[in-house]
Amino acid sequence: RLDAVHALSDARATHILEEMAIEVNALSAFLNRPLSLIAESDMNNPRLITSRDGGGYGLTAQWSDDFHHALYVSLTGDSTGYYADFDSLAALGKVFENGFFHDGTHSSFRGRSHGHKIDTLRTPTWRLVVCSDNHDQIG
Repeated sequence: RLDAVHALSDARATHILEEMAIEVNALSAFLNRPLSLIAESDMNNPRLITSRDGGGYGLTAQWSDDFHHALYVSLTGDSTGYYADFDSLAALGKVFENGFFHDGTHSSFRGRSHGHKIDTLRTPTWRLVVCSDNHDQIG
């Protein structure tokens, strides 16, 4: 698990996350067993999990906090702070169908558009890890 990858700054031709994916894939082949790199990011950027052939970094998976946020609002009715954007049951449906709620849409909490759409023909949404609660959300 790679924590807070949205805070990484790397302007090199090959991003450090892509380099890590290449090295982990090589080690996986050498050990003859599956190894995974899972990124935590709040950027809703499918580039993390898109294959390198498809222009991405090729990580195994990434967390989708949008699922937690949409589920939380649906169950509790609390839509304060960053939950404001998820104030409808349709938000949960969109996350189920598309992986991200913010996929280039306006975020009232952030005051700007946020995220990118996942090209589900090239990047399957099973590469998204979701949860109903975690240490980041509960505190």
